[in-house]
Amino acid sequence: MTTFIYFIIVGLSGYFLLTPFFRKHFGVEAAFSSNGHQELTHEKQLLLSEVREIEFDYQMGKLSEEDYQTLTHEYKLRAAKVLKQLSGKSSSKHNHSTTGQFCASCGTKRPNGARFCPFCGQRLEGEDHEN
Repeated sequence: MTTFIYFIIVGLSGYFLLTPFFRKHFGVEAAFSSNGHQELTHEKQLLLSEVREIEFDYQMGKLSEEDYQTLTHEYKLRAAKVLKQLSGKSSSKHNHSTTGQFCASCGTKRPNGARFCPFCGQRLEGEDHEN
C-alpha cells in the first residue's frame, strides 16, 4: 500500500514538473488555440511595452541611433502582425472592418476623433478632420 501511494505521488509530481516543457510556445503562433484572442492581446501589450522600453533606453543614451532604429522597426513590425491577426479575428466575429482603428506606425489603438497617434505622434489615416 505504501509503495502504491509512493508511485502516485511520484507520478503526479513528474506530471506537474514536465507538463510545461511540452506546451506550445506562446506568441503569434498561439492565435490558433482556443483562447488565441486573449494570447494575441497579451502579445500586443508585451510588444508595445518593448517599444516603450527601447524608446526610454534610447533617450537615456543606452542605445545608439542605429540600434534604436533597428529594434523599433523590428518590434513595430511584429506588433503590426499581431494587430492584423487580432483585427482578422474581430472582423470575422463582428463582420465589420477595423481599418483605421489602430496606428499604422506603432499599432496603438486610435482614440475616437484623434488625428495623431498619442503614442508615436504619427498622423492617423482614415477620418478626415479638416477645419
